[in-house]
Amino acid sequence: MLVTGYSCLAMALANIVIPAVAQGQAVPVTGLTTGINESFTDETTRDLFILGLSELQNKSESDPLSYFQISGIHGRPFISWNGVENVTGSEPMKGFCPHGAAAEKFRIPYWDWAGDYTLPASVMDPRVTVNGPHGQVDIPNPLYSYRWQQFPLNTDPEYFPKDDDKKDCWLWNETKRQPDGNGIDQFNIVNNNLASRNLKDVVVSFLFHCVLSPLSVACSISGTSANQTQYRVFTAAKTYEDMASNSDPGPSLEHPHDLVHSSMSAAMLWPEYAAFDPLFWLHHANVDRLYALWQAINYNNTYQTQSRSIGPLYATPAGDVTADSPLKPFYQGDDSTSFHTGKSVAALATFGYTYPEINDWSLSHAETRKAVVTQVNQLYSNGANGISSSRRRRVQQQDRRRQQQQDPTKEYYAQISVERAELQLPCTISVMLGDDKAGQMSLLSMPTSGVTHAEVPLTRALNRALASDTAAAKNKAMMMSDAKFVTSKLSKLFQVEIRKADGTVIPTESVPSLSVEIQGEEVVAASRIDEFPKYGAVTKLAGVGIGKLARGDANTRL
Repeated sequence: MLVTGYSCLAMALANIVIPAVAQGQAVPVTGLTTGINESFTDETTRDLFILGLSELQNKSESDPLSYFQISGIHGRPFISWNGVENVTGSEPMKGFCPHGAAAEKFRIPYWDWAGDYTLPASVMDPRVTVNGPHGQVDIPNPLYSYRWQQFPLNTDPEYFPKDDDKKDCWLWNETKRQPDGNGIDQFNIVNNNLASRNLKDVVVSFLFHCVLSPLSVACSISGTSANQTQYRVFTAAKTYEDMASNSDPGPSLEHPHDLVHSSMSAAMLWPEYAAFDPLFWLHHANVDRLYALWQAINYNNTYQTQSRSIGPLYATPAGDVTADSPLKPFYQGDDSTSFHTGKSVAALATFGYTYPEINDWSLSHAETRKAVVTQVNQLYSNGANGISSSRRRRVQQQDRRRQQQQDPTKEYYAQISVERAELQLPCTISVMLGDDKAGQMSLLSMPTSGVTHAEVPLTRALNRALASDTAAAKNKAMMMSDAKFVTSKLSKLFQVEIRKADGTVIPTESVPSLSVEIQGEEVVAASRIDEFPKYGAVTKLAGVGIGKLARGDANTRL
């Protein structure tokens, strides 16, 4: 489903309507002042978007405001943009990261892959019919692919060198998604990949655990797969620094982001090339929407509050970064002296936009939070917050009442930690219970080093395993609360599988840093649609997993 939204990368397409700037003048990133309220489902808006995107893609690739150069901000070609150069020593993380920019007027539709993981029909048709100024016209669909104006590609080292091993990007004159040997897009494989990523569960878990803002240097996500555990650790992560990215333990928006990228293969699999695929923009528009939903729920923690040390990255030199650090190459005005910062882009109101789920102009922060929690529960929970559909209706009709004490249930998670330098990137790490995939972690080709974390819920897969166990199936709730029984069950079924992008299996023993710990936690279901479940202390299961806990020498045992 495509819905009009805003991407922190939307500045690109927004430049369709930004007035021309003088040669050498900085391109400003400003906000909306016209009060537009459009929906992508409106035919006129849809046609205008398609025509505008088509025109943008047809702009000369030498134009700084062309689709080619704006998409290239994210990675290759490694050339300056908006007068800003890459910092020295930023290999292999060249390119800029345009997360946190703003559009003046035109909004990019978002693809809500958390609500419906299947590819929208509008991105799978090679051609599209739209209403133009002089009647209907049939044109190449700009959402289907980007056609390189210069092909074969420029093989200059700063552009697209063939020794970069991204061969999918040079075999055809347009971007592809899971292409076969003849360059035919295999959308069925993409949809199957997306289905196996459990994106809805991943996102809901993120919304209730993570603190992220537009200052995030990297956007990617970790996966979960149990409906009843989607809200885990909501009360534990209260600051930006707790869950800003997958460089720290626990769920983050970085993981589902990566899962979507890895589902596409071809250009989307490689961060240096991903932004050329039009689907990249629809994907990131949704990522930014999820940021905004989380911020509305956690309105006191909308941006980074502590200093963080990083290596040279894009246009940012090595050192400490804060919410006041410049977000290059995006200027606040039309001069070259003031860049946006994490603080300047943290609020939606600054740029005059919002999302369907957020009404923050007529409600207080607390009221907005309740309204957004309700929307998130209705969109993504599938009853995982503990409220049945019938009970949900009764709750909505009744006055607020004291939350009733309910018996807790037990939820289980696999916490993955690995040093990227030991892996052949890009790759995936799957957690299996027998032949059943519980969840997956995707690692893109960048960054090439650093410890990465992900969280994979096991409860749903465990319930499926118990359903085939005649004795256990009679009382799954009791069995799930028995840590010794769960440990015994997992010790027989639990597996971890690492695969390269081409499907080749990487032996887990060849990755000494790999650690997979199994955790259990008590969860008390919410009694209202505008509330989340309550969570207890985390305990760790010894004797199952990979690493220290699997060897049984953990300090905490069940």
